[in-house]
Amino acid sequence: PVAVAAGIGLVVQALAAVLLFGTGGAADPSPFMVGWAGGALLRMMAVVATGLWLTRSEAVPEAAALLSLVTFLFVLTLIEPLFLKTVE
Repeated sequence: PVAVAAGIGLVVQALAAVLLFGTGGAADPSPFMVGWAGGALLRMMAVVATGLWLTRSEAVPEAAALLSLVTFLFVLTLIEPLFLKTVE
């Protein structure tokens, strides 16, 4: 379940980074905030969609996979500002 959650988390975080860094970075605050909010919405939708998928399929244990996914997304979101400094 952890490997599945890690794969989903990395794909979602990569898409969120494209949203964030594709807006021009932190130099222009308005598009940056739109990209940041879009990434947050994308992460929330990914958790809901993964939860729905896991409840309908018996692929992996639901609780472990969802907890792992949320943890991965949280940690990746926390280290995101380190990448913003390198882009500027």
